[in-house]
Amino acid sequence: MGRVQPISWYVEDNHLEFHLLDVGEGLMTLIIFPDNKVMLFDCNVTDENKEEILTYLDKVLPEKYSAEKGEFEKPIDIFANSHRDEDHYRGLKKVNDKFPIKSIWDSGQSGATTISTSYQYYMRLRRTLKEKDPKNLFVPTPSNISMGSFGGVNIYCLAAEGDFIKGYINE
Repeated sequence: MGRVQPISWYVEDNHLEFHLLDVGEGLMTLIIFPDNKVMLFDCNVTDENKEEILTYLDKVLPEKYSAEKGEFEKPIDIFANSHRDEDHYRGLKKVNDKFPIKSIWDSGQSGATTISTSYQYYMRLRRTLKEKDPKNLFVPTPSNISMGSFGGVNIYCLAAEGDFIKGYINE
């Protein structure tokens, strides 16, 4: 399939899918948890890779029924943004138009590309989701304590050396 190179790991009956998408510069990782919760970590959809990335997402994202819309959709439950540089949120509008983003986890880190239309869209989406429900915007505090669990998979936000417990994370 060209540049999109998924890596997935799964166990029968209870699987975690981890897809690393080759988007050139920047980062884009799709995680589908055992309970079908979907997290997109960063986004870099360009004019060059748009069709390939959107087709791939359409193929792998689980379909869910939206009671609000009265139809099936393929939502992204969480968009996690590592920091606000354009190659980490570029093309988010294209993704959100086709796969509705339900919430944002934002690192709180500012970036260098804050005057682009991509940045303006990202910040507007953050505000819109937060206005809909304040829980739709989450800025995690780095800690060695799990932020939560999806389908039995614990999520951590580790940022500093002190967050890594000796013996727990590679020493």
